[in-house]
Parts: sequence; structure tokens; C-alpha cells
Amino acid sequence: MKRKLDVPEDPAEHAARFSIDWRDRMEAHARRRLRELGIPEDQIGALDESFGHREAAFHPREETGGGISPGRRINLNSGVFNPDLLRPMLGEEAASMWERLPLRHRMDAVIAHEYEEGKSGDHERAVIDAASTELPISERAREMLQAIAGDVKERSR
Repeated sequence: MKRKLDVPEDPAEHAARFSIDWRDRMEAHARRRLRELGIPEDQIGALDESFGHREAAFHPREETGGGISPGRRINLNSGVFNPDLLRPMLGEEAASMWERLPLRHRMDAVIAHEYEEGKSGDHERAVIDAASTELPISERAREMLQAIAGDVKERSR
């Protein structure tokens, strides 16, 4: 007899549950991708207060996509799995791009944003600068970041 999976209808809740269930693998995957993009070891991971106060590159209970902490420490979180993450903040075109973007490219986009925010100390500046980061992110991530920057510039007019 097949067992029906209890999959939440809300994409953010589904992303959070998935992230908790697969946190160890996502930790390894996040650390590997941060290293591949050239993030220095002392800037990989941050204190995850909501999950045992461990230093982690992946925070399963946070839902923003990623974060930057003191010391320019970068982490990813369950938001990278949420197809609706950007929908409340951006126009339909950018939100739809994010929804269709595979995980690796979402991760690259978040890492580039957090990296640039760590350099400037300013979230809004990072939104604009992330698309031109020197990090070797994927072209699809760069396109996503350009769409986000364009949407933010358009909305601020």
C-alpha cells in the first residue's frame, strides 16, 4: 500500500520542512558551493541560533534565502527552495524567473547578493551590485540578479 506524503500546500512551509529533513546534505552542498565560488573559509557559515547554536552554512529554519553575519559570514537557508520567495517583493517577471530557476542558480544568486552586501554593508546597494559580482556565479544566476535589480530600480521611480 502506498503511503501518501504529507506535503504542505504553502511553498514556504514545504521548503522549511524539506530543509529540516535534509539539513545535513544541504549543509554539505552549501559549504561546497560557497567554496567553489571562492568564498574564504573564515566567511563560510554563521551561528545558527534556531538550530542548536551551531556554526552552519545552511540554516534550515530561516526562510529568507540567505544571510550575512558579522565577519562577512555567509549562509544559505530554506528560502532557496521556496518558489514564491520573491513574489511579495518583486514584479511578476522576476518572481517567475526565480520560481523556474534550478537550485544551483538560486544558491549562486543568494551567495552573490550576500557577498556584495558583506562588502558594502548595505542591502539595497547589494541588490544593484550582485549581478556584476566578481564571483564566478552561473550565467542564469547573473540574469536573475539583473532582473531583480531592474525590478527594484523600476519600483523606486
